[in-house]
Amino acid sequence: MSYNPPTKPPRGVKQPRESSGLLMSVIRTLSASESNEQRDREKAKLEKEYKKSDKRLDELVSLNDEDLNQVMQSFDKISSNVLASRDKIRSVKENLIACKMLLRCKREELKKLWLEGVEQKYTLYLLEEIDKIRDVPSKITGHISKKHYLHATQLLAKSLAMSCNSLKDVGALTDVFAELRNKSKQLNSVLMNELSQQLYRNPSQQAETFRRQGSGVRGSGRAKAPLPLKKGVDIGPQPTISPSTHPDEAYSSLSEDLNNDNPEQEPERFVSILAECLALMGKLPEAVETIKVSMQIELAGVVNQTSAQLCASGMFQQGSAMLLELLSTLFDQFRAIAAAHSFAIQSLRRAAEKYKIDNRLYEVTEVWSNIQVVLEQLLENYLDMQNNSDKEMQQTEQFSEGACNDLSAFFARRKQQKPKSVPLFKFDSSAHAKSFNSPHRESAPNSLCSNTKNMVCAPDANNIIVIFIPLMKFVEEIEQATGMHPVRNPCHLRGFLKNFVDAYFIPQQQMDVATKIDQVTRASDAWKAVTSAEQTAEMNLTRPLLLSCVNVEKYAEGLHRVMGALPTYAELFLAVMCGRLAIYRETCQAAYRGIVQPDAEDRKFVSVDWLNDDDISRCLKFLPNWVDLQKQRKGNKAASVEEEHPEDIKDKNLQEAEILVRNFGGRAIHGHEILCDMAQLKRLAQLQESMEWFAFKLSEIAAGLPKMKVGAPPVAVAVGEIPPMQSKNVEDLEKLAHEFEELSNTCLLILHLEIRVQCFHYLLPGGYSVKTVNGLTSCEDLEPRVLQLSRAVNIFDEALSSTVQPNKAKYVFDGLGHLISKILITSVQYTSQLDESGVKKICRNILSLQQTLASVTMSREVGLDHARHFFELFYMTPEEVLVTVMEKGPQFLELEYMNALQLLHRNRGDSPTTINEHLKRLSDIMRKANNVGITV
Repeated sequence: MSYNPPTKPPRGVKQPRESSGLLMSVIRTLSASESNEQRDREKAKLEKEYKKSDKRLDELVSLNDEDLNQVMQSFDKISSNVLASRDKIRSVKENLIACKMLLRCKREELKKLWLEGVEQKYTLYLLEEIDKIRDVPSKITGHISKKHYLHATQLLAKSLAMSCNSLKDVGALTDVFAELRNKSKQLNSVLMNELSQQLYRNPSQQAETFRRQGSGVRGSGRAKAPLPLKKGVDIGPQPTISPSTHPDEAYSSLSEDLNNDNPEQEPERFVSILAECLALMGKLPEAVETIKVSMQIELAGVVNQTSAQLCASGMFQQGSAMLLELLSTLFDQFRAIAAAHSFAIQSLRRAAEKYKIDNRLYEVTEVWSNIQVVLEQLLENYLDMQNNSDKEMQQTEQFSEGACNDLSAFFARRKQQKPKSVPLFKFDSSAHAKSFNSPHRESAPNSLCSNTKNMVCAPDANNIIVIFIPLMKFVEEIEQATGMHPVRNPCHLRGFLKNFVDAYFIPQQQMDVATKIDQVTRASDAWKAVTSAEQTAEMNLTRPLLLSCVNVEKYAEGLHRVMGALPTYAELFLAVMCGRLAIYRETCQAAYRGIVQPDAEDRKFVSVDWLNDDDISRCLKFLPNWVDLQKQRKGNKAASVEEEHPEDIKDKNLQEAEILVRNFGGRAIHGHEILCDMAQLKRLAQLQESMEWFAFKLSEIAAGLPKMKVGAPPVAVAVGEIPPMQSKNVEDLEKLAHEFEELSNTCLLILHLEIRVQCFHYLLPGGYSVKTVNGLTSCEDLEPRVLQLSRAVNIFDEALSSTVQPNKAKYVFDGLGHLISKILITSVQYTSQLDESGVKKICRNILSLQQTLASVTMSREVGLDHARHFFELFYMTPEEVLVTVMEKGPQFLELEYMNALQLLHRNRGDSPTTINEHLKRLSDIMRKANNVGITV
């Protein structure tokens, strides 16, 4: 039967009860009533109320009857128990009084027995402890072998404490205590090795493994996430210790499972246990000092071991790519090592606080400082800073001794010195170095990459090109982790890199580029040797370029790549590039002058004089054929796609012919004033093609450089991006590109003018000053000169067809027929007589020239048809010429008709009156034709 105790009514709830005022009111009413009826009414009312109250009371009693019964039963039980307890207490008290009386009778005897019992118990305790302590060394050895260091340390500490207290006078345990002290030293050494393993070897090996499996830098979903460093700074992948357990949590729940055969599976707990053990043994200050002293040695060992493994793996060929892989691996390892130190520092701090050890611990900033020192030593080897310093001193001494008088000797290639290997550390005999002889490491590192076979690539200052950006990113990580600022308080690795670049690399690059450019430009075949067919095809070109120009562009592009590889110093390298290219521009201009301005003072090419005339140069550059060519060269294909109307071509060619004939002025052009050597023509054409290509390459480089807007504040850019440069520096490069383009334009205009000058030279060798008889310098003399001109045209065609682009060769030859036509027609006014046989010879020579030009331009030269039609007028009489003009309209200019009529009259010997009459009629016919709208 279940027992439910009675429940107490809730607090504050009270049953309504009759007030005493009601009874007094009834009594007053009864006393004051005058009749029995009134009393009877009051009586009936009271009885009614009493009945109602009785009924209510009966209901409540029946409702709570069970609770009342339970309360009464419980009260009976409690009352019975209390009475029974009182009886028992009275009995115990009586028994105690009786015992006391009995004990007083044998007090001394009992005391003696009690003392003997105490002594026996202590003796048994000592025997048990002695028996236990005899097994302590073997137990400690077992714990150490299973890496249960916390149990081993606690057992050892307890045993050593007993050797100094309760068991210190037990002589039989002397050997045991000596063995325990040796165990203490051994355990301390093992703990330090294990701590070193957790701080350096395990993190570095795990980082290398993750990287080798492709999950180091790029991996996601690793088994264990990296431990963030101090202040929550994320410095990249640190595949070492999982942050799943905070150091405080790991320390507060510090325990050791004896059934766990591999405690290192939980590295955070394992490190906390090691810190606890060192503190428990009182070796925490010594351990911290050992960590500080051995930090660089351990880091150097990581570098050496990683280098040796990378060399042995054969993953990469020897070169800068392997150095980049080495540094990337080391960065991952150093991040992991720093994360391990960060956790270890917190564990050591908790242990020191727990055991109240007053000791100054090291900070993670000291770890990063030592990492920077080791990296600097590594970089000194791979960047060959020692040899660079020696070379710089030698070059400075040689330059100061006067070698600057001969720049070629100063920039000559010198024999490379054998790279020196400089040992950084030697700790062969140190106790900590001997501790490296563990299963995890074969031998202690005596120096950082002191053995050249462990160097992944040859020492070279140019290695900085490949590794600078990764280094600077790592520098930023270090500064973020250590709370430094790149400008106000930079880390010393940043200063080291800045010093190397400023003091070694930039001067060396400047010297190397100057030397290489000087070598290629001073070579005997610098302006003759061109690229091979294979090289030309690789460069996606159709015409060969000067090999020296290609090499200089390669050096300029190399500087451009250096600018991208060392973006912080891009502006300095741009200045170096502009300085070297300015010197090369002068060299190219000197080469151009060497072609067009021979050494002899009396030898001056007419084409050069014409081009030096600003009016002619400006007119040529405003002509449509030059404008169209520039559009095609700059990538505007519209000009080449749209077919020009023949009349437009004729007009622009005639316009150019008019300018050149007017500039010719009729003076004689001698043989030494023309450029007829095919080799020289090829050199000039190759120079033009090379300068145009070189200018285009420089323009591409300049277009890719970011400019700083005028008045704009400095913009922060990410590592690896070229910061905006001063507009003036970029404009200097653009100006150089424009100057090289202008030199190429000059070469092309010279070629364009030279073939035209030779037309004047061969067709009018004596100029206009010599009056000729029976033809232009006699028809017999014209024919060989036409052959010479044809040969000159073929020489030009042969020189240009293999050296310049077809559109530029077309520009050189286009309009040549109109110019020849203009020269022949204009020369008529200086001819005394011309018979029919002379006309036939001239027409035959025109046809010969037309065929020559057609074989070159692959189109019919209509300009020479015009000249042939003009000379066919001399088969007619003056009257027939006038009738032809009247019937067919003017085909030539009025001045040309006048010259033809005058020559016809000279052939016939007519009087001046007849000549004037025919000229007057010609003028009238031409005026009428102009009024009608007929134009030539």
